[in-house]
Amino acid sequence: TSGKKREFATSILKGVAAIGAVTVLAFLVAWPLGTPVLSLLYGIDIGPYRGELMVLLLGGSLNALTVVLYYGLITMRIQRLVVVGYACAAAFAHLSAATFIGTFQIMGAVMLYDVTMGLLALFFVCFSIYGWKSSKSAK
Repeated sequence: TSGKKREFATSILKGVAAIGAVTVLAFLVAWPLGTPVLSLLYGIDIGPYRGELMVLLLGGSLNALTVVLYYGLITMRIQRLVVVGYACAAAFAHLSAATFIGTFQIMGAVMLYDVTMGLLALFFVCFSIYGWKSSKSAK
C-alpha cells in the first residue's frame, strides 16, 4: 500500500538524517580530541595525521549510509543488485589501490576508502531509486 511505502521511505530518510547528525557530531569531537586521545592510547604522536583521521571519519559515515541503503535494497527484494554494487566497488578499489597509495601514501589509502564507500553509496542510491520506481510502476 502507499501508506507502507511512505513509512518505508520515511524510515530510510530518518536513517540518512541520523547518519548526517552523528557525522557532524563526530567531526566536532574528533577535530580537537581525536588525535590527542589516540596518541595517548597508542603511545605515539598521531597529531600529524589529523587530516587523515577526519577523512577516515567521512568514509565511516559513507559506510554507515551504505548499510542503511543495503537494508532498504534487501527489503525491496532486489538483493542481487547489492552484489553488483559490492563487486563494482571492489573492482574499483583493486584497480586503483596502487595509484592512490603510491601517490598519496597513508592519505591515499584513506582517500581510496572514502571514494570506494562513496561509489558504493552512489550505486545503492541509484539501485534504491530503481527499486522504488519499479515498485510504483508494478501497480
